[in-house]
Amino acid sequence: MASEGAQDDWSPQTRTGETKADITPPLVPYSSAMNGPVEPPDRLTALAADWDNGQQVIASCMSAAGFRYTPLPSNPEHQFASASWGRDLDLIPVPRLSSDRSIVAHYGYGVLPPPEDDPRFPTEAEDPNVAYRSTLSQTEASAYDLALYGDLNKRETWTQSCSAQAAEQSADIAPGPVQAFLTEFGDLARAARWSAVEGLMESAPVAQLSREWESCMNANGVTFDARLSDKGPGIALARAINTRSDGTVGPWRADTPTAEIPVEEKSLTGSEFERAIALQDFDCRTQTDYVARLTALRIQSDNDFIEKNRDALNRLLAAAEAWS
Repeated sequence: MASEGAQDDWSPQTRTGETKADITPPLVPYSSAMNGPVEPPDRLTALAADWDNGQQVIASCMSAAGFRYTPLPSNPEHQFASASWGRDLDLIPVPRLSSDRSIVAHYGYGVLPPPEDDPRFPTEAEDPNVAYRSTLSQTEASAYDLALYGDLNKRETWTQSCSAQAAEQSADIAPGPVQAFLTEFGDLARAARWSAVEGLMESAPVAQLSREWESCMNANGVTFDARLSDKGPGIALARAINTRSDGTVGPWRADTPTAEIPVEEKSLTGSEFERAIALQDFDCRTQTDYVARLTALRIQSDNDFIEKNRDALNRLLAAAEAWS
């Protein structure tokens, strides 16, 4: 049904974490509607101003409590503009490889800078307040959190927190189209995306398929840390990223901040050891017909979701016509 994915435009710098499905999954026609409407410019301006005011309130409140707080600038495009559950529904969650084995042997998964250096995956600027909090003692940090958020185990303390003061002074801005979308269709759009990604990979048929693939990898000398929650080829990519230039594998770092992990344990350099893992991944995908079978399961999952939610999805499409 599907080969190694639609890889004709593959290059060593292409997006690594997903594979484009050869056959368009049935949920794709609903994807643009699942992104919801965009807020009008005047509302974005009002929301941004309200955010900025709230940040100033928090800064003043935290200063009165004896702490430093740097107001975080608003980012309307990411904070308020629209939902995004429909993005990339034409992809399946399998690391991308060329369909040509010789290319895989030469390039592996390609190259991938560490997250903080990769311009294709822009990240938010480091929160200066997180950096400031890290300079405090444990007792001071606890007091900082209490001032900012209240005691999370005692909900009534929220009302005395600086965040609550900011919320109390928030402007009364009428709900916009994004809020209306979230109210009516947010649960549906979230459920659709979960069904296409996490739900798919957690399903029993995919779990069995991934066990077949992993058994093939194990039989050829590539084993994985049992603590990894993800299964299937995603753990091979993770293993390649975690492999150092000398072929050794970095330790389990589940609770280590990304900034503290050595660069060679969080990037792809195209080393011979990474390429060997990618090539074995390719061979085991071929042996198990992994991508074709996963694509078939995704299509079945999409069809099941559509059948169960057909009326709601039709209402979503009808509503989307008014947004465009």
